[in-house]
Amino acid sequence: MGVLVACTLPGVLTFALPMSVLVGILISLGRMSSDGELVALRATGTSVRRMLSPVMAFGTAGALLTLAMTIWLGPAAARRFSDLEAKFRASQAGYEIQPRVFEERFPSFILYLQDVERGGTHWKGIFLADTSARDPSRITLAEQAVVVNEPTTGRLQLHLAGGASHEYSDREPERYQISTFSISDLAISVGSGTTAGQRARRLPEFGLQELWHQRRGAAWRAASVELYRRFAFPGACLVFALVALPLGAHAHKAGRALGFVLTLLLISVYYLIFILGVGAARQGQIPPAWGVWLANAGFTLVALLGLAGMERVPREESWWEELEEKWLSVRRFLRRLRRRGALAVAGGSSLAAYQPAVGFPWLIDLYIVQSFLYPFVILLLGFVVLFNTFTFFELLDDIGKHQISWVVVASYLLYLTPRWVYLTTPLSAMVAMLVSFGGLTRSNEMTAMRSSGISLYRVSVPILLCCGALAAGLFAL
Repeated sequence: MGVLVACTLPGVLTFALPMSVLVGILISLGRMSSDGELVALRATGTSVRRMLSPVMAFGTAGALLTLAMTIWLGPAAARRFSDLEAKFRASQAGYEIQPRVFEERFPSFILYLQDVERGGTHWKGIFLADTSARDPSRITLAEQAVVVNEPTTGRLQLHLAGGASHEYSDREPERYQISTFSISDLAISVGSGTTAGQRARRLPEFGLQELWHQRRGAAWRAASVELYRRFAFPGACLVFALVALPLGAHAHKAGRALGFVLTLLLISVYYLIFILGVGAARQGQIPPAWGVWLANAGFTLVALLGLAGMERVPREESWWEELEEKWLSVRRFLRRLRRRGALAVAGGSSLAAYQPAVGFPWLIDLYIVQSFLYPFVILLLGFVVLFNTFTFFELLDDIGKHQISWVVVASYLLYLTPRWVYLTTPLSAMVAMLVSFGGLTRSNEMTAMRSSGISLYRVSVPILLCCGALAAGLFAL
């Protein structure tokens, strides 16, 4: 089990490392902006563009790690995972056979069993039709059989007892041969190429040289998409570093929360463009290189425009400033609620802090609910976006192989979203609760509440009510 989990890590890290580069740079530069350190650097004559060197060095380190994942570790892990999966299927093939069902999973046989006993190793009433040779045809019937799995060879060894073989030919109807036996041995293959040496490999398991030879053959389009993808994700680390620098260096008055929202927005837009480009490339609508590198090219253009305007002071208010002002108006309203709540907690003349809450909820309850719901919504949206992204890339090979319409793919992800919401809501609620109470403790608001006689049990009531509402919603979902 540990080896299987380790084999999935390179594929996950291929998508996670570019996102980590973006989040790390935005958080670090956002902290420097909120603490006034960037202002101090500008006051000393240091240009903001001077930070391009360490930021790009960090992005290059992420790109090299991602390149190691896509070129070396990823294909090796995919091959190892497929080999283990084939070996596991071969070892469990005898236990998966269902009675009274025609099994067509075997390459050269059709199998029917009347009954299965002793954990799947003892069969009764066997019907086995050989489909490897059309003429003459052979059908084997047996009263019972003992099954032995041979995972190393990818076969099932059948020890048949009390049966007969029927052989006939369509071209010679008068020819019909029956041979009976008391004991006979027969080997059937579990699947075509189930062993490590014979198994048909998929494109993610190929090395660069194998992909280059594949792109010259009949499957050149799918191989080209996979080859360009190996270099597109390492390039995304550099692109995200360029995009994060102008965004993080801009002194957002709205605080760090907006930076986190921007991170989720940028990641969602990037992978959406990447998904659409790869889909168009696989269907032959655009060249493979254009489809795979479309997202990187678009984000690079945006990053260059942002870098060009980093040192320029706008003469009039831009659309970004208007967005910040709207965000600030919301923050001012919440800050007023916070002040009123603090007065209600710490003010000695306020009766709301000391008298029973006849008019529940208190104003401080609304403040606590707001401090809980905001990180909860952000975390939930982030988890849903990430899970849908990983699901899409897991199914990308099948989508291209079977030429599935993107309308069907989008519908599938849309109907899959409630499942991710159901699975990630408890985790999001737990993390949001930790963030909420951590913020109250860090700003000494929790101390003020306890000093005014409000217990921790009373403080947790609004969040417990929110969690109860979420539980009811999940039950309905």
